Amino acid sequence: MRAFVAVLLHTPELARLIEELRGLRHAKPVSPEGTHVTLKFLGEVPESAVGGICSALEAALAGVRGFRAELRGVGAFPSPSSPRVVWAAAEPEQAFAELHSRVEKALVALGFSKERRAFKPHVTLARMKGRSRGVREFLARHADAELGSVEVREVHLMRSTLTPAGARYSQVCRVSLL
Repeated sequence: MRAFVAVLLHTPELARLIEELRGLRHAKPVSPEGTHVTLKFLGEVPESAVGGICSALEAALAGVRGFRAELRGVGAFPSPSSPRVVWAAAEPEQAFAELHSRVEKALVALGFSKERRAFKPHVTLARMKGRSRGVREFLARHADAELGSVEVREVHLMRSTLTPAGARYSQVCRVSLL
């Protein structure tokens, strides 16, 4: 199965932005129900490894307190002038960085590759499949937008099934935070 570790974050404001992105040429918005911050992408994982992954996540996150996540502003990777991914920022960055660090350390110990890119907590809103004039205006219009807040109380191991309509996510296991 194709898997990743994430914090699920859903707000009405994110859903509205995703709907607005549907109107942009070459934008492929995500499903509003699937919005999340990826802590670690695992790739293809054998079903037989799921129990060990879930146990490692539980041990790594034991004693970690939940927190209130704020979603604020949008941006693009690799840059606003050449966007391939449109995202919303997730804060507080330190709280997400702690989750990421603990998950990374636990799963590298299980044999997963260490992430080489710097961690930036974000919620993907759309992938761009070409140039769109409207995306720069969208980014400028929502650069500082208040996009809601969510209590973070769980971390999830998720299954990602790729379909022609986009990725579909389902929960494999969850770890509760204090």
